[in-house]
Amino acid sequence: MSRPIPAFYCCYLLRSLVRPSSLYIGSTPEPRRRLAQHNGESKGGACRTGKAHLQPWEMCCIVQGFPSRISALQFEWAWQHPHLTKRITTSLRQEMGESAKQKRPGYSLNERLRSLRLLLHSPAFSRWPLTLRFFSVSVDKAWNEMCKKNQISLPTEIEILYDPRISEPEDPEAALREDEGEKVELTSTGKVKKVRTRKYAANGEGGIQALDTSYWPLEMYHQKTVELLEKPRKRKCVICSKKTEKEKAVGCYHDCEMVAHLSCLAEQMLKQEGEGHVVPVKGWCPECRGELKWSTIAGEFSLRTRMKSEEEEKKMAKAKTKAGMTAAAAAGTAGTDVVLVEATESEGELEMYSRLDMGDIPEGMEEEAERSLFALDDSDMESLRDGVGRLES
Repeated sequence: MSRPIPAFYCCYLLRSLVRPSSLYIGSTPEPRRRLAQHNGESKGGACRTGKAHLQPWEMCCIVQGFPSRISALQFEWAWQHPHLTKRITTSLRQEMGESAKQKRPGYSLNERLRSLRLLLHSPAFSRWPLTLRFFSVSVDKAWNEMCKKNQISLPTEIEILYDPRISEPEDPEAALREDEGEKVELTSTGKVKKVRTRKYAANGEGGIQALDTSYWPLEMYHQKTVELLEKPRKRKCVICSKKTEKEKAVGCYHDCEMVAHLSCLAEQMLKQEGEGHVVPVKGWCPECRGELKWSTIAGEFSLRTRMKSEEEEKKMAKAKTKAGMTAAAAAGTAGTDVVLVEATESEGELEMYSRLDMGDIPEGMEEEAERSLFALDDSDMESLRDGVGRLES
């Protein structure tokens, strides 16, 4: 069974509060947990952000709304390496008033924001249901000044928000993180590792603390659609008038009982937007004429048709535990080395090559692309030399 569209996944820009010229780009499904890791408050931060003389870090802005983890990693890599990615073409650079030559960018805040603007205008990302959210007043100001100077605004499909921290929760316990359970993994040495997965609860108003990274925003729409499709009488698609099946139908999240085939609604929304597109962005409900966002429709549909039941999750967890113990016993380590650690983000050094889409690299520049995975900013030359040495060896 395929996984549902993630409830939340974002790319983020960090800035050192000690040395503001030091920046870091990453991606995560849990911004608060990841920031805590970068600041050394919990295990799992990246090597570079773990340097004591650069901590603490602040999360200046995020780009959220990615339909999958892979798409977020691709955006992250392109943002880190705008001079290598094919997503930013020569014609796009000229259209945006940039130099046509693809040269290695600087590592200043303005350079990072210019690269971000180019990516959000790229045909590869401009029609995605993305939201650019600023938490820092100075970074938001730098972005607005840059856009005003060039007189170029983002595509209408991309929302821009300024979301500073406004208030703290009345109940301090509301800010505490919630346990999401455990999963079992097997290390390369055959040891069984129980991994705690943790998640922070949204609290207060504004800032990353108030971000809801769960499926809760879709819950009411999801429940309405489930109840609508489970009614005894067979419902017909409001567009093609044929009978619908629960696994192929969607509903409206406004105050109406519209039911349509997913494919029929997509085709109608594409017609409303005009020719030349494959996936719709938004359209209108054929019954109540309310505006519909395709990302919300697709998110609920994937949640309803792909999410495993609690019973299935328990069976899978039990099978994984049994398999892990069996493998550990075969390695001669059963019952001797069970390690309990907190889950860490896989977007760090452990899976850095997963973010490298080789089809995104210009011919003849593959080696530089691999080496550039280690190049984070000009303050990291020592780490870069060490990394390249390891890569070459």
